[in-house]
Amino acid sequence: MTRSLSIAQLKAHLSEVVGEVQHTRSQIVIEKHGKPVAMLVPLAGARPAGLLGLVGAFDDAPEFADALDLVVKGRRKEGRRKVPRLK
Repeated sequence: MTRSLSIAQLKAHLSEVVGEVQHTRSQIVIEKHGKPVAMLVPLAGARPAGLLGLVGAFDDAPEFADALDLVVKGRRKEGRRKVPRLK
């Protein structure tokens, strides 16, 4: 179950909202001036699956980002690559 709260509502009822998320495993969308800006989710569901789950996953490994940049730059220089056909 997902519902929305303004930042002011969240501020006024933070303890109850955190308890609700924890016990009901629900998600709360936090809005600022009527627009969604964040989401409060239970800790077990904090990291989404798939590629979105990798966002921030390598913050503590800056060398990984550097290596990835080198791969991307190298691929751009190569141009289009031939992909073998499956038989």
